[in-house]
Amino acid sequence: MFVKNWPAVKLKKTVIIADLHIGVERKFWKNNITVPKQTKSLAKRVVALIKKLKTKQLIILGDVKDALYSKDFDKQELFYFFEKLKNYEIIIVKGNHDGNLEKELAQFTSIKIVPSFSINHTFLTHGHKNITKCSEQTIIIGHNHLGVKLKDALGGIFIEPCWVVGNIKIEGEKKKLIIMPPFNQLCGLTPVNNLEGNKLLGPIAKKIDIKAAKIYLVDGTYLGRLKDIENQ
Repeated sequence: MFVKNWPAVKLKKTVIIADLHIGVERKFWKNNITVPKQTKSLAKRVVALIKKLKTKQLIILGDVKDALYSKDFDKQELFYFFEKLKNYEIIIVKGNHDGNLEKELAQFTSIKIVPSFSINHTFLTHGHKNITKCSEQTIIIGHNHLGVKLKDALGGIFIEPCWVVGNIKIEGEKKKLIIMPPFNQLCGLTPVNNLEGNKLLGPIAKKIDIKAAKIYLVDGTYLGRLKDIENQ
């Protein structure tokens, strides 16, 4: 399911990514931090991933754009990104940053924009809204931008993006919940093993048995359950 060395999931012939946050570099510019435009590299990475997996269908699990209310810069970047992906079938599951996205992507008539999606017995939603009913046994969300704080032998501290896999209950029935790492490397990461209480974002993630959740690095390394690696 997890694509080794990529923040992506493959289900049958479909690849799933989350949290592109196109236009996030504007936040850096406003704080006088110089970073290049990211849209070109994002598009290249996505196309490379699709080609690697030999698929044609892409599902973006919310927060395609970063700005809640897009300006001309964001609209241009959105157009550039999806023009590069025009040969692929794209389904967008809307996130909390994706208001007005239908209008902004109206020229791309092949793109399907939905509030949630089910595929291969798996329910896909961004994670910012609650779900009260779910017949699928597995739920995948993004929204949280999680990482794990690690310390090397010299005492250096760094944060690596990670997968969080645990259990939640919906209507009393246990479901597997997978929280994806963000695809955009400039999103910033919240260290899951250094949270004060359960400060995960969104009503779905807050239901997870976080102490018992399993933590994986993007390269596939299993670090153990969160309770075993907390406060590193």
